[in-house]
Formats: sequence, C-alpha cells, structure tokens
Amino acid sequence: MSLCRSSLFFLYFCFDITIHQVRTQLDDKNYLLALRSVIKKLNFNQLSYDEFRNDIKQLATVDPDDLNDCYDSSFGERNLNIIHMDLNTIIEEYFNTPEQIQLLSMELSDGNQHTDQLLEQRVEILATNILQLTKEVLKCLESPKEKRSRLGITSISHLSEEEFQSLLGDQLYDSMQNSSSEIISGPNLQIPMKYSWTDHNAVTPIRNQFRCGSCAVFSAVATVESAYLIHYGRKRMISPQSIDLSEQSVLDCLQNGVCKDGSYVDESWNIIKRKGISTERERPYQARQTGHCNRNPQSLIYMKKWIQNYQNTEKYMQRLILQYGPISALIDARKLHHLKGPFHGYCGQKITHAVVIVGWIQKYWIIKNSWGKNWGLNGFLYLPRGQNKCNIQYYAGVPFIR
Repeated sequence: MSLCRSSLFFLYFCFDITIHQVRTQLDDKNYLLALRSVIKKLNFNQLSYDEFRNDIKQLATVDPDDLNDCYDSSFGERNLNIIHMDLNTIIEEYFNTPEQIQLLSMELSDGNQHTDQLLEQRVEILATNILQLTKEVLKCLESPKEKRSRLGITSISHLSEEEFQSLLGDQLYDSMQNSSSEIISGPNLQIPMKYSWTDHNAVTPIRNQFRCGSCAVFSAVATVESAYLIHYGRKRMISPQSIDLSEQSVLDCLQNGVCKDGSYVDESWNIIKRKGISTERERPYQARQTGHCNRNPQSLIYMKKWIQNYQNTEKYMQRLILQYGPISALIDARKLHHLKGPFHGYCGQKITHAVVIVGWIQKYWIIKNSWGKNWGLNGFLYLPRGQNKCNIQYYAGVPFIR
C-alpha cells in the first residue's frame, strides 16, 4: 500500500458542480436556511454536551498566554472561537465558507446523497470533532511548554478521525522506485542559519488535494513548479501566483486507484518527463482519475531527471535545498488533524504523507502541505529540526528541468 490512501466512504467528484447546483439539489431552498435547519435538528447526547460545556468553562479560566500555546481560533479571515462562540454559530460559520460549500458540492456530484442528508452527516462529524478538540487542548495544556502544539478548527475538521486516517498510507514507504533516478552526494555549501525559497519567489501558493490520496502528485508537481520559477522566474518576470501546473494531467496518467491507494513521488516525475504537464487552466483538478491520459505537446515543463536519496542527514537535505530548490519529502502525518502551528507532539516513524520542504529557520523545517490554507500556519507545517521529527529525513527528492 502506498501513500495517502483515501476512504472508500467518499464519493469522487468533478469541480464543475457550482454553489447554484448545490442549492438546486436543496429543492430551491436557500443553502444557509437549510444549514441552519440541519444544525437546529442536531441532537447531541446530553451527557456529551454537558461534558463539552464543562470543558469550555475550564478553558475560559486558563491564562491567555498559556492558552495561546495550545489553541488558535483563526479560520482564514474568520474567527471560530470555541470558548466565546456557541457551537451552532461555529458550525454555521464553518460550512458557510466558499471552500466548504465547494467540498459539499463534490460529495453530491454522484447524486447518491441528498444535500440535507449530507449536511446532517458533516455537521455531526464537525460537532464531534469540536468536542474532541476541547479535550485535546486541555490535554495540551497539561504538557510541558516545549511539548505543546497549537490546535484549532482546520479545513479538514469535517472529517472523522477514521476518514482522516484513511487519507494516509498504512505501510512504510520502503518500496519507492529508484528507476530513472540518480543518487548523488549533497553539494558542499555553507549552510546558513535560515533559508526559505518563499523569500526568493520560488514557492507557488498552497493547494488542496481534497479527498483524493494524491499527496505524492501534489508534492512532485510543487517541486517542478519551484524548479521552473528558480530557472526562469526572474529572467521571464514570472511570479509564483502565475504558475499553476495541472496535478490532474499527472493523476490521469498514473495507475488506476491512486485516490484510494496513493502513489509514489517519482512516478509523477516520470509521467512529467514522458508526457509533459498541462496548466491548471487546461486541465483543472477534479480529485479523481478521469481515465484520460494524454501527452502535453505544449508543456511548459521539460523534465531532465530527478535525484532521490533515503535515510538522509539534515545537512544533506539542507544542501540539496540550497543548491537545487524545494525538495519532496515524506513524513508520518497521523497526528496532524487539528494542527494550527508548529508541531511539538509525539510523532511516529511510519511514512504516510508526501510534502515539500521549502526551507528552514533556526529551529524548524518550513514545509509546504496540500491540505488547503486553513490548516497549519497558512497551509505550512513547521516541524522541529535536529531530531528527525516524524521521520522527515527518510526521503529527499528533487527534479531537474530543462
């Protein structure tokens, strides 16, 4: 089994379902009214709700500086504060954002669920997760300061724990293919205290893989976008915001079952080398495999090769980043569901998720994820350096373009 396995529970969907179509499936009822109706019908177990209120009362007495170590109420431009807002209002605000309406529309595209039924399902899961979040925040506050991680409501808080875990692989990444790759020694460079390609206009905006297990595709494409910006960005006056390559054109050329079973980073690079890659405008992401694998004769990118290595030292990875640009990496992501800041909690060594390391500061790796901007720190993961946290040093790979 490979990375980012997605749940069979989910329906795979197209992005051409609009908010208007969602409202049409609501039998012309206003979406917000329907959402409020579902929330009103929500019937918590009274014991659980009483326990939640007691937890909130306890959090309300915590010193603000201590609370800030473990809790972040921001959600994009909104504030979803579990201490000062009632639960119904939080749920309404969460599901009335464009991103969440889009996500609901994806699940409706097969027509197997009625909107009210889906809303009830998602509202109950979010409410359950908020109840659980309060307990996790309280548990965090019991930890030493150096072990605390800031938590909160994220773009994946509407997923159950089982659903979140099903997005991840369940075996070590020990069968990564080495064909068509070259393993080299890291260049001999002086390593600065901090360095980030975000400061050099070489990191494209945060993307969202949604509920397809395509993290390896997103990692591979993100490194190719960065390689293009490093080589041609300044020369051609290209900004990171203007480069958006098509993960879909790669996803469609991989073996069937990627959304369920995941794939490997180098498989995506191999597709780009053999077939080129479209832009997002030409082939928008659909979070499913469409079965249409095509060559891209007008490809913006021409891939030469890639290099990859295993069981790396931190210095080797830093030198790769300095010399060549952001690198693909693999981590254990099983404890990152509610993360809103640097991660200091317990993390295992089981490889489950592909990401991109774009740089570092004194104490942390700076890592680009593919779970949307309302997760981590604006979509980025800050992982402690110097301890192989979450097995971050297991794999390093970087593409070369021409």
